[in-house]
Amino acid sequence: MMRGSAIAWALAGVSVATLAGSSYTLFRRIDAYNREHPRSMHYFQSIAATEFLYNDTPVTIVESRDADGNGDISFRFGDESLVLEIAIPPRFEQLNLETLGLAAHEDWLHVLRVIEGEPGKDFNTVLGEVEAAQRTDRLVIVTRTPRPGDFEGMLEKQGVINPDIDNDDWGYGEVMRKHWFFDFYEFMPDGTFKQHETLRFPSSKYMDGFNPGELRQGTWQYTAALYVIPKGSAPKYNFTEAALVHAGKSLAVAGVSVLVLMGSVAFALAPTREDRVPGTPASADQIDRAAERRG
Repeated sequence: MMRGSAIAWALAGVSVATLAGSSYTLFRRIDAYNREHPRSMHYFQSIAATEFLYNDTPVTIVESRDADGNGDISFRFGDESLVLEIAIPPRFEQLNLETLGLAAHEDWLHVLRVIEGEPGKDFNTVLGEVEAAQRTDRLVIVTRTPRPGDFEGMLEKQGVINPDIDNDDWGYGEVMRKHWFFDFYEFMPDGTFKQHETLRFPSSKYMDGFNPGELRQGTWQYTAALYVIPKGSAPKYNFTEAALVHAGKSLAVAGVSVLVLMGSVAFALAPTREDRVPGTPASADQIDRAAERRG
């Protein structure tokens, strides 16, 4: 047993050395990745008001809709105007711009103030730097739009026949995340609207890369889209751009070293097993060893 304990302690020592070396390599690779791929932090402020100033230019938002909630929302920015069709009608007629402001359409539309800064900074500090002209901000509109055309004939193809369901209606597409589209419009400093950008809900798997034309984590568009995505329906996190993914074999070696170290120490500290038949008197050596352990 003493020989086995010595082997276990020797293996533990090798594991400690291996863990130290692999951890050093792991930390260096993580630091190198973070230096080569610096990430900025985007701070967001949702705006519910329908009249305000941006860069000293007045912004006015009005809606026009019928009793069923269908219609459009018009954005007036200085001399420019932008009209968006209501993608998802409010659930109740009382939910409108007059009673709740833009919060009446928060299921599919948000006006966001976006500020790029460093991670860990307090939002009020960043906001103060914008007011002091030490950094710039941007004002954007983000919308989520289920595309009814993508579902045309889908129910019939699935063998579902229900005269009460219109599969060309937005409601059927509302539950189909892979067919959600996100549109981004930006208020430009010169008093115009930047031509909008359209991105789809991510379709990539757990460890796949990102597909062109889809939301990509780490961008301000990705975080802005979360404002109009229902709770519980956000895209699954993709780990292809995490520092640990690019750490190589050093991560695996460090993990195995920890497991071997724990097993070796546990074996070395395990109590000595007495090899005798139950019911037989203990030998003098066994009595002496027991006395030594008791101190």
